[in-house]
Amino acid sequence: MSNLINTLKTPLVVAISVFTLSSCTLAPSFTPNTIEGANCKKECAHKQQSYRASSYTCDQGYASCLEACLDIERISNGK
Repeated sequence: MSNLINTLKTPLVVAISVFTLSSCTLAPSFTPNTIEGANCKKECAHKQQSYRASSYTCDQGYASCLEACLDIERISNGK
C-alpha cells in the first residue's frame, strides 16, 4: 500500500502545481489609459502584496480587483 502511495505522490504534486499555476490566467490583461485606472491597478498590486490579500500571487481577489479597475477606466473614459 505504501508503495502505491509513493508511486502516486509525484504525479499528484505535479497535477496540483499545474492547477495552481494555471490560476494565474484568471487575472484580466489590463493596461490603464487614465490616472484613475493607473491608481486602481497600483492599489490592486499593493493589496495583493500586503496582509489584506492572500499569500498566493494569482488569486481570484486580484482578478476581481483588476476587473473593477476596468470598470473605472470605462467610467472615466465616458466623462
